[in-house]
Amino acid sequence: MIPLENTFISVTELQKNTKSCLWDINNIWRKIILSNNKPQAILLSLWEFYRLTKWKNTDIFETEPLEDEVLAIKDYEDRKRNGKLELLSSDVFFNSLENV
Repeated sequence: MIPLENTFISVTELQKNTKSCLWDINNIWRKIILSNNKPQAILLSLWEFYRLTKWKNTDIFETEPLEDEVLAIKDYEDRKRNGKLELLSSDVFFNSLENV
């Protein structure tokens, strides 16, 4: 069993050591990301995510994308091809989700 303290990582440490954190995820399966010493998010290994989604009898790797997802992917690829991609701030991104 993996000690709980090995699963915690600060946002700052994640920023500075992203690659080693991602390698570590393959052994630990998850990292709890802390901001101001409070849990904010969980980063899961692909295997752990797959295990959890299979447990719920859903397999995101075998389902067809929804029509909106297909259109969003096409729009992204068109913008990338035409050099019109823009980086969004997290505020703009999360505010856009409120309108969905």
